[in-house]
Amino acid sequence: MYNGNLDIAVIGAGYWGKNLVRNFATAKRGRLKYVCDLNEALLKTHKRNFPFIETTSDVDLVLRDKEVDAVVIATPVPIHFELARIPKLNAIIKN
Repeated sequence: MYNGNLDIAVIGAGYWGKNLVRNFATAKRGRLKYVCDLNEALLKTHKRNFPFIETTSDVDLVLRDKEVDAVVIATPVPIHFELARIPKLNAIIKN
């Protein structure tokens, strides 16, 4: 729920995602709540760099969290398209 700061989730923590994670983790007007990726090694690295974030490989966990105000998709294009088709994410995008 929006309280003046956005609660943000980044899905995809690799090539471009690592930069987005860093930027959102250090942003003043937002809080990076989740980093989601299938690569456990990447998740461990991000958790080590930013211990306050939650890391997960479960997209559904991220999408079920009512505190998440914004979801950033930083995955390869075919996966990006499939994620955007998830009904819950589609509802977030439209709101």
